[in-house]
Amino acid sequence: MDVLAARLPILDAAPAVSADPDAELAERFRNGDRAAFDQIVRRHQKGLWYLVRRYVKRDADASDVTQQAFGRAFKGLAAFRGAATVRSW
Repeated sequence: MDVLAARLPILDAAPAVSADPDAELAERFRNGDRAAFDQIVRRHQKGLWYLVRRYVKRDADASDVTQQAFGRAFKGLAAFRGAATVRSW
């Protein structure tokens, strides 16, 4: 063993952790688990609402736009392939 190798720490080969915490939920939803989509909504609804609210004047409008966005996500999530995170998608 050379000197450099002797100084390097030994790393465990741990399984890779998904960069997207919602990837498993998206996969479960694509496999028919509607509760997985509910979890995605609960996780992102508040943040999306605040983002939308910065662009619209009324709270009710922000709620409507947020609801529409999740409706479109529900319809389109079957086509999601994981090239981006669910949040950015």
